[in-house]
This record gives sequence, structure tokens and C-alpha cells, in this order.
Amino acid sequence: MSRNSKSPIDLPEDFHLLPFEEKAKYIVELRRRSYTYRETAKILHVSFRDINMAIKMYGLEHVHHSGFEKLRGRVEDIDDSLAEAIEDISKLRDRLGYLEKVVEALASIIKGYEEARLRSRIEEISMQVEVLREEARSLHAISARHSKEEADMHEELRRLSSRIDT
Repeated sequence: MSRNSKSPIDLPEDFHLLPFEEKAKYIVELRRRSYTYRETAKILHVSFRDINMAIKMYGLEHVHHSGFEKLRGRVEDIDDSLAEAIEDISKLRDRLGYLEKVVEALASIIKGYEEARLRSRIEEISMQVEVLREEARSLHAISARHSKEEADMHEELRRLSSRIDT
């Protein structure tokens, strides 16, 4: 069969519900009609692995192709497999890029939490320092009062001493 003589295949509506053994018959039939792996996979919504398993299960030995057609089919299959691998690599690169962004975001969040904890601790210490400053001011005021009272007492004591002496 030439590439232009591919004939369509009638699929049951519930094809996706069929057991693999039944699906394999449709897979083999499409391959017999010279559909590539990619075309078969797209039409039947199956994987390349499923196609390989179906061919091994039911075989395509009795389909006669010229050596060139077999080679061309094999090259197409390899090309399809390569295209799928390239697509998978592209998806993996996209996924890796996404994961790298997630890691960066998480690192930023962690850094933010660390900074927030430090800021919180700094604010807590600053409040304690302010309380200590207030206490120091209060003690200075008390000390100044005591110094004045002491000076007044010394003055009173001097006056009393001078009265006693006189």
C-alpha cells in the first residue's frame, strides 16, 4: 500500500472502554494500512508502548511490504519516537523551569520569615531598651530628689550643729 491509499477505520464509540486485546486489533489494523506510530497513537489515543505491545501480540509478519517501504516505515517510527522524546524533554524542561521558580519563591518566603523573626526580635529588644531607659530616667529623678534631700539634710545638720555650738 502506498501512503496515499490509507483508508480510514471505523471505531466503536466506546473504544476507550475496550480491553487492551480488543484495542490491539485496531492498532494492528491501522499499522497494516501504513499508518505511522504517531498517526495511530493520535487516532486511537494510545501510547507508542501500546502500539509496540499490540504489534508483538498480534504481529505484522503477514503484511507484505517492499524493503524500501519497511525501511521508510521504520524511519518514520523512529522519527515519531524521536519527536515524542523531544516533546517529553520539552515538557520536562518546562517542568524544571517551573520547579526552579517554585524553589526561588520558597527561598524568598523563608528569607522573609527569617527577616520577619529578626525584625520581631529587634522590635522586642527595642521595647525592652525603651523600658530600661524610662526606668533609668525614673531612677535619675529619684536620685536627684535624694541628692537634694541629702543636701537639705546636710544643711539642716550644719545649722543644728552651729546652734548646738553656740
